[in-house]
Amino acid sequence: MHLHGVPSLRGSPVSALPGRFNAVLEQAAELCEPELKFVDLPKRSLNSEADLKAYLSELEAAIRAALQEGPVRIRCAQVFREGR
Repeated sequence: MHLHGVPSLRGSPVSALPGRFNAVLEQAAELCEPELKFVDLPKRSLNSEADLKAYLSELEAAIRAALQEGPVRIRCAQVFREGR
């Protein structure tokens, strides 16, 4: 959310914190479970029920393939968006 008169945090050290925290959490998870595989959620715009079904099918296939190699953790990108 952008507030008029409030300085933007984009590009500041504060805006980098969520990414740094996620990196630390991933490293900790890998230390606890070295065989852990990460599956990234694909980014998409979904406009219909058919889009949703295709997206979920793609995600399921990726997770099933990763499970063949060991335990899986889903990785979600966190994006800082100014003005939303």
